[in-house]
Amino acid sequence: MVLGELASQHGVNWTELLKSAGMTEDDCSDSEGRVDARSCLEVFELFATAAGNDALTFDVFSQSPVSYGSIFEYLFLCAATLREGMKNWARFHQTRSNCLNFGYRETDQFGMLNFSLPDHLGPQSQFLFASLGFLCSRIERTTGEDPILFQLEIAAKRPKKASKFQARHGNRITFDADESRILVPSRFLDRIPEGADPSLFRIIEIAALQELTQMDQVESQTSIIAAKISQGLRAGDCSMDYVASAMAMSHRSLQRTLESEGTSYRKVLDDVRRSIAHRHLVDTDRPMKEIAFLLGFSEVSAFSRAVRNWFGVAPRALRQRSTKTAAISDRQTS
Repeated sequence: MVLGELASQHGVNWTELLKSAGMTEDDCSDSEGRVDARSCLEVFELFATAAGNDALTFDVFSQSPVSYGSIFEYLFLCAATLREGMKNWARFHQTRSNCLNFGYRETDQFGMLNFSLPDHLGPQSQFLFASLGFLCSRIERTTGEDPILFQLEIAAKRPKKASKFQARHGNRITFDADESRILVPSRFLDRIPEGADPSLFRIIEIAALQELTQMDQVESQTSIIAAKISQGLRAGDCSMDYVASAMAMSHRSLQRTLESEGTSYRKVLDDVRRSIAHRHLVDTDRPMKEIAFLLGFSEVSAFSRAVRNWFGVAPRALRQRSTKTAAISDRQTS
């Protein structure tokens, strides 16, 4: 992992940090391996806190060398045009992660690449910063004399620290947006990536298709059910009947599936609610009432009791604690 290479430079004990997130260095060194998404996101958050810089990942990943993204990266760099490259990211996003979702669409003004992670994975601002930095740096690797002045939106609060990435893009970055996306003006969409190569792209496309087939066999049923519960919460129905129907399963089959993986519907629902609450209390400034409603609580008081049970503090205290931690890190490194 790129962060591991920088750990010593910023006084971070990488081994202990990984241990705190339930990971080891071996988990990060296997280029063909997969790591738990929740643990990965936690590593990003812990690194920013330990390094005392909540904007560092912008610069780290916008300056990362070519090949870091493997197949996912070359699906863009070897494409015929910038437009086709972004379409490839949307088409093959699971080659990078089975929980990081991409989409692409166009209007008369922009080609828009959006990316997102499920809220039930918990706080994710640092990973979103890293992803934005990485994606933008690759889009900038296209031919043409004029720089691509794209608009950037990110579904996370503005970091306390500043970065070179933010300085470069200035007021074209919007924080606390409804979604994370890159808006490329239409006049740039036919630009050619620096590594455009039709023959090489065909080889990479075949490899990507094979990898997608393998990915279909990896995801656990519990993680799929958790994603369906998250969708149900947004739709206003997190009942077992809703999730069973969404998965084309019977109520009993859903129970047996969870039991076979050592858990229960009640526990998965509680874990999903806890993680979504954590995500919105730490990463956003959404009103408490809105978060409570999103989680299916009819009263803010019920939401507050649940947060106390999950984290040992009231919702406002949890939000203030994350802000205070960032402020302390800011003073220690200024």
